[in-house]
Amino acid sequence: MECPHCGLINPDVVQRCDCGYDFDLKRVANPPHQLTDFSQKPLSLLGKFRRRIWIFVILAAVVAVAVFVRGVLTNPMRAGQTSCPGILRTLHTVEVTFASTYQGGFTDGLHRLGPPPSGNPNVDHADLVFPVYAGRGPGGTNFGFEKAGCKFTYTPGKRHFGSIPTYTITAEQVEFEHGRKNFFIDETGVIRGTIENRTATAKDPPLYGTGKGRPLPGRSF
Repeated sequence: MECPHCGLINPDVVQRCDCGYDFDLKRVANPPHQLTDFSQKPLSLLGKFRRRIWIFVILAAVVAVAVFVRGVLTNPMRAGQTSCPGILRTLHTVEVTFASTYQGGFTDGLHRLGPPPSGNPNVDHADLVFPVYAGRGPGGTNFGFEKAGCKFTYTPGKRHFGSIPTYTITAEQVEFEHGRKNFFIDETGVIRGTIENRTATAKDPPLYGTGKGRPLPGRSF
């Protein structure tokens, strides 16, 4: 039996074609396989309100994360709270390396840690750090430099039998901000800090992981 609506050949015993044509009624009934598109169903007022709330929450979270990241990247004082202790650790490590290499104790100034103008490293230019850490960057001196929002000050100890057995380095905020720390390190390798508006000293509490019993590698000469 041929369907007059779609031309499909159907068995004689069927009442309705797959296209929905009813052979008894002689017309197209509702298609048997028609699916309801729920995505086109209009949302209730409550559904629209909930969807808008979720969109607002997601946008607010994205903005908050963007503002936080931008603040960390553009504020050297905040970024310096993690990088300043790292610089102190680096300086301590290279001071220990210098003392072990040249057997004269620690340096009498940061310039000795920098690269030589030419030739191989030597006691005057040990080539252990970048020029800025050796005080040879913009505004740097033999005893200090600025980096990551902090001013680093190196103070060698007094010579003892031709050797310098001690030193201190402080890292102080260029512009003081409440809640941020100033730092201190010496030949023990223990980093200490204070949130007060002053230079950190050996009497301040150690940072976690660098306190008594867990010093950074090093020795006293």
